[in-house]
Amino acid sequence: MKRLIPLVALVAVLTAAAVLQTNDVHAAPAKKAPKPMQLTAADNGKTVAVAVGTTFDVVLKGNASTGFQWQVKNIDGDAVEQVGKPDYVLDPNPKRMAGVGGKYVLHFKATKAAKTKIRLVYVRPWEKNTPAAQTFEVVVDSAGHKP
Repeated sequence: MKRLIPLVALVAVLTAAAVLQTNDVHAAPAKKAPKPMQLTAADNGKTVAVAVGTTFDVVLKGNASTGFQWQVKNIDGDAVEQVGKPDYVLDPNPKRMAGVGGKYVLHFKATKAAKTKIRLVYVRPWEKNTPAAQTFEVVVDSAGHKP
């Protein structure tokens, strides 16, 4: 009887593992959220249509190792808001070299129907009286665009 208890426990564990494994195989794949619209340097100076309630990203090249970063200089009006903090995504760097650049990703959401100008600057934050090394401007037109 004492030998039978460990054997029964082992069979129960193996059966449970097989059931879990079977459930994983038949589980429906998780749905990924749609990727937000992305604006890039190619959109600089343009007007882009964005539906109210839509999130979008501005993705611009940069290099954090130089101290520069993309920042919001201003958003004219209240029809677009910045969502969270910018992300920095390092470019692929298999050799792990220092000084490799990347991309800054700034997140926004169109909150009202209007035309709104967004101005971004590429600066070193501690250099207060130095002009931006680069600028990016885009007009977001959410007037008349419903989700």
